[in-house]
Amino acid sequence: MKILHLNYSDNIGGASKAAFRIHECLIKDGHESKMWVCNSDLNDPLIFSPKGFLFGINNKIRAKLSSFVCRGKIKKTGVYHSLSIFPSFWPKLINASDFDIVNLHWINGEMLSIKDISKIKKPIVWTLHDMWAFSGAEHLSYEEKWRDGYSKNKKGIFFWDLNRFVWKQKKRHWKKPMHIVSPSSWQSNCVGKSLLMSNWPRKVIPNCLDTEFWQDFDKNYARKLLQLPLDKPLLCFGTFDANNSFHKGVDLLNAALEKLKNRIPELEIILFGNEINNDALCKKFTTHNLGFLKDELLMKAMYSASDVVAVPSRNESFGQVASEAMACSRPVVCFDACGLKDIVDHKVNGYLAQSFDTEDFANGIEWVVSNKKSKLLCLAARNKVERLFSEKIIARQYLDFYKDAIGVAESE
Repeated sequence: MKILHLNYSDNIGGASKAAFRIHECLIKDGHESKMWVCNSDLNDPLIFSPKGFLFGINNKIRAKLSSFVCRGKIKKTGVYHSLSIFPSFWPKLINASDFDIVNLHWINGEMLSIKDISKIKKPIVWTLHDMWAFSGAEHLSYEEKWRDGYSKNKKGIFFWDLNRFVWKQKKRHWKKPMHIVSPSSWQSNCVGKSLLMSNWPRKVIPNCLDTEFWQDFDKNYARKLLQLPLDKPLLCFGTFDANNSFHKGVDLLNAALEKLKNRIPELEIILFGNEINNDALCKKFTTHNLGFLKDELLMKAMYSASDVVAVPSRNESFGQVASEAMACSRPVVCFDACGLKDIVDHKVNGYLAQSFDTEDFANGIEWVVSNKKSKLLCLAARNKVERLFSEKIIARQYLDFYKDAIGVAESE
């Protein structure tokens, strides 16, 4: 089968990593898979990214215009918003190709417009990495206005709401249902409740991992490699995106750590990822900031050096930090919320704290660090990933769903 993946980037952010890994797992399963992106960071012959001065200028202008229109909403909510109304050349290239199926991923940043998507004549499977596809312009939502099409946002004849406008564009152009992949049951339930996509075919397929690569190695060796203390319990926290985004829950982790300063005074923190204020996170604990890690070998060493990995997110479509940590046999503490519920099993391979209860989150960290059966937790974490998130398993699930989408298209 010939498969085309579309994503804005091939290596920047969690969605890019997830998309590239799906692309890779299908290649290993014997299929012809390629990625088309706007920005390429990888030297891979199977990834196509347009070059040239004119493309670069055009892409920047469209992205800047979109950011200008959305700036008010982004500033007010702290949530990324996408307009996606400026046309691109991608539909013509896609329709002229010989791919059997098109797998959309994170196609924002004005890579594809809403109308562009409707112009694609090939069967489409869309893997969701956030909530934008069934929402308005917002990529994350806590008010669930997407359930009624933002109808309550219309307050008067002169009132104009960005989310309602973008949602109506989707409703107008997306007449033909697409096949939707959600990486978690939680996100699939959101799709099912949405006014836009409730009747569209959908399937839960977790994000995959190369379990041959993602596995732990000796903890002391990892700590020596990263120049971390050998005799201290280490908690790891970080993200592929902005650590201090509201949905990543750094404020919740900080509150939990404040409760632990007298209970686990010897605890030290490993930080990784983008910008973060160390002092604001954990004033009472020694921190080791590894910065933004592009090298996955260093990521694997970081997880292996840890005793527990904290993922305090309020909103995650899946939770790749959690799945990577568990592949490296490390227990994860998170809230019983969003996509993370599909990854962590309470007191089996980690700890599911009551949603956004920082006292319970602190209890979870303490429970893992002091657990006398930590080896069983670590083994269970690894087994969960091998059983549900390995490349072969995910490739088969995608292939079956691709066949469903192609079958529907051929019958029309």
